[in-house]
Amino acid sequence: MKKFITTLFLLVCIVSITMAYTPSTVTAVDARSNAMGGVHASDTSTFYTLYGNPAGLAFTGKRTLFPTLAINAGGPLTEIVDLAKGVIGSSETESNDITDQLLGLIGENGLNFNLKVGTPLNFGHINHGFGWGVIQNVGIKGTVPSLTKSDIGIVGDLAFVMGYAYPLNLPIGKLSIGATGKFLGSIEMVYTDAVTEMQDFDANIIPTFASYGFGFDLGVQYRLSDLLVASLVWKDVFTTMFTSEYLGVDALSSQIKTGDTFKTILDSKLAAGLGCTLPVQKFTLGILSDLNMYLDYNDFMPLFRNDPFGRNPVLEIAFGAEVSLLKVFALRLGMNECYPSAGLGLKLGKLKIDAAVYGRELGLEPGANPQLNATLGIGMKY
Repeated sequence: MKKFITTLFLLVCIVSITMAYTPSTVTAVDARSNAMGGVHASDTSTFYTLYGNPAGLAFTGKRTLFPTLAINAGGPLTEIVDLAKGVIGSSETESNDITDQLLGLIGENGLNFNLKVGTPLNFGHINHGFGWGVIQNVGIKGTVPSLTKSDIGIVGDLAFVMGYAYPLNLPIGKLSIGATGKFLGSIEMVYTDAVTEMQDFDANIIPTFASYGFGFDLGVQYRLSDLLVASLVWKDVFTTMFTSEYLGVDALSSQIKTGDTFKTILDSKLAAGLGCTLPVQKFTLGILSDLNMYLDYNDFMPLFRNDPFGRNPVLEIAFGAEVSLLKVFALRLGMNECYPSAGLGLKLGKLKIDAAVYGRELGLEPGANPQLNATLGIGMKY
């Protein structure tokens, strides 16, 4: 009887860990979009149109993204840096001080943080309606509700995206219909023990999840010259992920699973957006470039699900604006999830450097659990 209860307990633990893990789609780290309140459905001015709205490929022209590097960090950034310095240079006598700092970071709402690095394996090309791109990220994300409990993921993901858009000339304006297909893959180690025990971290005994999947997005865009653009995007129309669990890296390399592979269908999103271009260069003698402005509602799907634990619909509203000075410096402002965003861009020939600071809402209501984020991107784009 005792063996039966022990076995049942272990099975429950395994199932609980497996079911608690949910794979997600792969997204690129883009400092420009983060500065402008997120990815906008009507924005066709950069290579990242491929990931935002496939219908925009018909109006993007020719764009190339060479291998680029981008970093996004979120959380109590300055405090985390100070804590990391203390851990690296600490001695046993200073361990109590580090524990006190960690307790201060956790606070009443817990500690939430993320670090995502878009590696140089981010590149692609768009040529008059057809586009392809590769996304590859590594990073760490986590929630620490207390010193004795955590949910920290060490992640590496990869995506290959290919899309096409077909334009139609209408009596007034132009209409484009586009689609993208994507292959997704990720590997994530999940640490759930006390954060004070992370010095004993062993990659060979940590639950590790390997996922792969396929999916596609659909988009429609209508352009009334360059003055007004309207868009509709259905993301992850039917994106399916297959996930297997392993006990550590060695088990993963040997393909020794702890259970059956399970399937997850990712939630789809239905977004709509408007874009407007104001030719301010005519009134500023070319000192300022066109002023681009965007307004979006990021996801209508929750409105049809009647989920009592769903997010407040106001968190789906996003706004962004961009203007450049002498075609060298760019100023960007925006709002997303009820938090402001801002950023700068520097263009030196084909080299572009972008930086952004923005807020995220991790809770269900505005102001419930805010998180500060910062992004820096450096790459060759034209």
